[in-house]
Amino acid sequence: MLEYIQYSIGGYYVLETAYIFVDESGDLNFSSNGTYWFILTAVTMYQPFDIFAEIMERRFDLIEYGLEIEYFHASYDNYDIRTEIFDAISEYLDAIEINTIIINKRKVDPKFYPEALFFPEMLKQLLPDVLSRELPKRAHNKAVVFQDLTPEKRKRLKIQKSKNDMLANCLSNSNYRIFHHSSKSNLGLQIVDYCNWAIYRYWKSKGEGKAFYKVIKKSISSEREIFKNTKKEFY
Repeated sequence: MLEYIQYSIGGYYVLETAYIFVDESGDLNFSSNGTYWFILTAVTMYQPFDIFAEIMERRFDLIEYGLEIEYFHASYDNYDIRTEIFDAISEYLDAIEINTIIINKRKVDPKFYPEALFFPEMLKQLLPDVLSRELPKRAHNKAVVFQDLTPEKRKRLKIQKSKNDMLANCLSNSNYRIFHHSSKSNLGLQIVDYCNWAIYRYWKSKGEGKAFYKVIKKSISSEREIFKNTKKEFY
């Protein structure tokens, strides 16, 4: 799995900055008409980002081939493009760490249905899995967290504030920064989108995503169905 990169300052070893990229799959329609699963995934990595160079090289290879590709998005990309990107990711499995939580939406307490409550609560379930593996509790460790932008501005501001408050609490023992970027501008967000897509497809149908899921399986440190032992369903 992922090896820590350390450097020495005055005889003390300091962990390099952990970059944590977060993505989700599934909708927030809490009814029988919505998706059954909601999945939240974090990909953690450290500099240097050699995987970014590989992804960019593949992108320009595809452009030279005649495809117009502004950025990668697993849900929209065709099978050949997905195969190309998963092949690129497969070459750097030792450089990334994947943690994911699986949520059966029927078991979510209705008080968490509002987005501004749901997302922070689910992140609160995911982050301990990430932090316990990636950030030993030392005050000088650093973490940078990236999430994709929520489309609607008013909703985005409300959700981002609640996320930031929760993240600040979880990362209180670390030096941290939180950013909300468009995935178009952030290769890390495109990578976590691909990993999260494969995990979601695997849980949803055991179909097309199964082959891609196997590609990233080696780098999955935790894959936890958080309501697995809960019997009560709310719809």
